[in-house]
Amino acid sequence: MRGEPAIFGTLLERALDPIERHKLGAHYTPRAYVEPLRAEWAEVQVAAALRVEAGDTAKAVAEVEAFQHRLATV
Repeated sequence: MRGEPAIFGTLLERALDPIERHKLGAHYTPRAYVEPLRAEWAEVQVAAALRVEAGDTAKAVAEVEAFQHRLATV
């Protein structure tokens, strides 16, 4: 029998002292929030690889940095 990952994330958060949890940055993120970002990251990787193959490394780096910025602001 497989458990729902959200249950384990909730248990982890509740098991930690709130101050310690804050110091660690330990927070469970539900799968529904992560999956679209994984798909977007896969697209960025393909786009960056195509730019590298075309000889445009600067634009490839810019693609990845733009995604990193987006991820940091989520």
